[in-house]
Amino acid sequence: MKRKYLFFLIAAAMILTIAPTVSFAAADTVEVSRGMSFTKDTTNADINEWAEGAATIEASDDGTYTVTLKKNISITSAVTPITFGVYNDGPDQSMIILDLNGYTVSSVITVLCNYGNLTIKDSVGTGKVVYTGGKYLCAVQCAGYDTIINAGTFECQGAGSATYNAAVNVTYGMSNLIVNGGTFEGNNAGAIIAYGKVTINGGEINGAYGVVSKTNTSQNGAGQITFPTDSTAVINADKIAFVIHAAGELQGQIYAQGGTFNAPAVAGSLGNADPQTAISATGGVYSADPTSFVKNNE
Repeated sequence: MKRKYLFFLIAAAMILTIAPTVSFAAADTVEVSRGMSFTKDTTNADINEWAEGAATIEASDDGTYTVTLKKNISITSAVTPITFGVYNDGPDQSMIILDLNGYTVSSVITVLCNYGNLTIKDSVGTGKVVYTGGKYLCAVQCAGYDTIINAGTFECQGAGSATYNAAVNVTYGMSNLIVNGGTFEGNNAGAIIAYGKVTINGGEINGAYGVVSKTNTSQNGAGQITFPTDSTAVINADKIAFVIHAAGELQGQIYAQGGTFNAPAVAGSLGNADPQTAISATGGVYSADPTSFVKNNE
């Protein structure tokens, strides 16, 4: 019978490989050799020139812009991802809303990259973003300011590296990811890797490793992943729920105040990280027995 616990830590290691597959209905699929840049100035004519009938863009009275997928999109060459926003325009630039609308975007390189403010939703419920390249990349790169994920499935069919592969990767700096829902498939890697700030309010997080909080020595920063008290997120990890990375005096941080964490081990490390000092587990439900790792018998 499965036992549930309310707290802490363990340590282990990483890495493996997988075979990429993704399939579409041919009539609803557009193949392109490169990605495209979506900004507030993008027109429907621009989209059709890139991928005929694949998506539309519409401005709203509240200042946001909604990009709605109308077909599956397959990027077949390792050239450029699909990008949103302009980093140099700063954090106050318009929010772009991507509605997957039940369709799939796949690529042999990083699929989507946010340089500005991006919200991802799926009004139908079957939308996906899939990285199929088998190397050290991700499905979604958060390299801008605010990225909000409300729905959709995000999958990394990569090389299986806990250090680099992920369904979603968050860079250090101004990057801020808020996960309210969705499914994140890391396969043989971690589902979410963060050099920046991440708040996980909900969603299903699957993979060999759940979340990986990393450091960036060149920018003197470290990831900060928080599961709030009322988080409904569920991690289903084949190996480890939380992974902490450290380099020099820097190490990532994970704050688990709520959520459900199903994994054989609660925590592991990369580099010289110390999960005992990097993880604060004040709540949540755990399938691994953390009794030996609870500080001061709390």
